[in-house]
Order: sequence, then C-alpha cells, then structure tokens
Amino acid sequence: MTSFLLPAPRREAVRSDLLERQLRRFHPRLQGAVRLLATRHMRVGDLAASFPALLFALAVPRPGFDPAPALARVTAGFSLAEVAAAADVPMWLRKLPPEAFTRSIGRLPDGPLFRRQIANHLPSRKLAPAWLQAVADTAEFAHEPAAVWIARELVREPRCVKPDRLRLIGLWAWFSGQPETFGHTLIDKPWTPDLRIGPAIASEPRSPANRRDVAQGGVRGRLRLPAVGLHRRHRGRGDRHEKLPSHLWQQPGP
Repeated sequence: MTSFLLPAPRREAVRSDLLERQLRRFHPRLQGAVRLLATRHMRVGDLAASFPALLFALAVPRPGFDPAPALARVTAGFSLAEVAAAADVPMWLRKLPPEAFTRSIGRLPDGPLFRRQIANHLPSRKLAPAWLQAVADTAEFAHEPAAVWIARELVREPRCVKPDRLRLIGLWAWFSGQPETFGHTLIDKPWTPDLRIGPAIASEPRSPANRRDVAQGGVRGRLRLPAVGLHRRHRGRGDRHEKLPSHLWQQPGP
C-alpha cells in the first residue's frame, strides 16, 4: 500500500522513518548540522530523500554562500531546479547519495555537455566521496572534459587513481590543450579523453624538476588561479614573470 493511502498518523511515521534513515547516511562529523536543518521544516527535511546534495549544501554552506534565500524558496514550495539554481548546486548532484558529501560543496562544472556525460559515470556509495572530490579537483585544475574523464576512470579503476597525483594530472590535461605555453613544451604525450588512467599516469612528468616546470610554466591565461607563490621565468619572454601558487606543484616523488 502506498504511503498516501495510509492514515495521516501512519504517513507521518513512514515519513519520519525515511528521514531518519537518510540522515544517518550523512557523514557523522557533519550529520548534526544536516539534521538540525532538516528538522526545521517538513519541506526542507524532504530534501534528504529527494536531493541530498541540496540539503547538505544548505546545511554546510561553502564559504561566502548565504543559504537563506534558497531556504526561503524551499519552504515556499519552489521547484527543486529553482532552489538548486539559487544555491548554485548542479542538478546532476541529485543522483549522488548522502555518503558522497564529507565537506562543503564548492563550485562544480555544470555545462550542458558535462551534465549529459557525467550521468554515465556515477560512483557507488563507497566510492562517492573520493569520486566527487576528484571531479571537483580536476575541473579546477583542468577543464570539464578532464573532469568527466577522471570520473570515468575512477569508476573503472579506482585503485589506479591516486588523489595526490590529481593536481599534476589536471595541470597536464590543461597544458595539453595550450600549445602556446611553455608548460606544453615539457609534455611528451598530450592528454586526450580516450586515454586510460594507467597510460595517463605513465605519460605524466615524473621527476620533481619536470613536475615543477609543468606546473609553473606557461600559465598565461589561467587568471582564475590565485597570483601568489613562486615565480618562473618563461622561455623567450625576457624578464617577464608569471605566478602560480607553490601548492599546485608540490607533489610526492615518483
């Protein structure tokens, strides 16, 4: 018997049971904040089942984000798409389980092609936290195609994807498409989306010196990266210097 045919007290009990089961699936460290918000209003609580990522983003907001306007839309009965837009939460996150969220959700890629492609490479519950972080990191250091690629490869061969290599792999993917940069000249084999993760790791720069050069060289056009950290004199550019934060290239040895 479906819940809407049950007596009102029974329906409420079913709803409470479902809410509790969903809340227990969020990370223990952050579950309190999610639970506190979910119990403020029935419609907010319903997000635990209908859109866990959106509930989490409102309960554990990223720095600088005020969830109040989005919450007002939830309680007013706006559609999920309208609330997600107000919270800047991509709709493709709706398919991820509560287990995926272990830290505040930053800005994620959400282009039309990305949304269609990422749906083909969704992770298991166990893999979801690492998968989401890998997608976010690769999108930040490279671009949407590389983020889809790492999502696919992490689902295919999770043991081959090393989190401490993602920063370098992302920069390698970005410089592969920037032939005018110094960083591109240091790449033996450019990244392409048809590569498998094993050959990709074998193709990335291995020595510490090459890792620094690829990370620091040819950063013209990457203005979205903060201009702090170390300097690199570019080949053929005289005394011109461009900056890249040192944490982007500090990788463990091979």
